[in-house]
Amino acid sequence: MRSPNQQMRTPNQQMRTPNQQMRTPNQQMRTPNQQMRTPNQQMRSPNQQMRSPNQQMRTPNQQMRSLNQQMRSLNQQMRSPNQQMRTPNQQMRTPNQQMRTPK
Repeated sequence: MRSPNQQMRTPNQQMRTPNQQMRTPNQQMRTPNQQMRTPNQQMRSPNQQMRSPNQQMRTPNQQMRSLNQQMRSLNQQMRSPNQQMRTPNQQMRTPNQQMRTPK
């Protein structure tokens, strides 16, 4: 039985040869795709140039944050004497209540 089975496998080997011939045009199509990628690399170069001014703009923003921290520090210092002034005001209200009682 093995001998006829061996005879059937031989035509299958003959069918595989046209499949190899079809793969060759596919390789030819890939070459223009490589040519298209080259302009894409050229477009990325201006994008790098645009990022450089963006880095320059961030430096004043850091200076503004530093000033903002200084303003908050001064604001905290201003509030501290204001808290000290409120305490005598509470002491003054107590005699005011005593003056209303005789009336």
